[in-house]
Amino acid sequence: KTGQSLIDAYYAMDLFVFSSKTETQGMVLAEAMAAATPVIALDATGVREVVSDMENGRLLEGDASQENFAAAIKQFFEDRQNMDSMQKSALETARGLDRSNCASLLSELYADICKTWTKEKRSASIDDLLGDWDEILKAVRMEWNMLSRKIDALTKTLTSSD
Repeated sequence: KTGQSLIDAYYAMDLFVFSSKTETQGMVLAEAMAAATPVIALDATGVREVVSDMENGRLLEGDASQENFAAAIKQFFEDRQNMDSMQKSALETARGLDRSNCASLLSELYADICKTWTKEKRSASIDDLLGDWDEILKAVRMEWNMLSRKIDALTKTLTSSD
């Protein structure tokens, strides 16, 4: 599904259950949350950056069984007040992934890097500096690419009129 049919599917859900152990960016999670749909998922990279346990969904152990998923789903539907709270939190999470917020996060990352750049490192050799900067640039590039893809997918989902 794509476009409006995908948006409609997310809005039709009360809960999005995600059992992948290999999610890299959490885009489907953010898309579900943009429709105020909480997520139950395995604790994995790309998931834990989006899902906050007992806030906008449930984050289960990486080796959770089918029974663990079933218990989490049952608990979700039995606690209506918590269900409403998670729906609101899921929507807020998705709103927090807009371009402006992601740009601010990147700016904060850069500021943190600058703060940790000590006087000792400033006097290091050019080879040491270039090696450090190369690692920093790789990390910043990776973060920027992940945030950009999440934002693009979320924007397409929210603005699609198919």
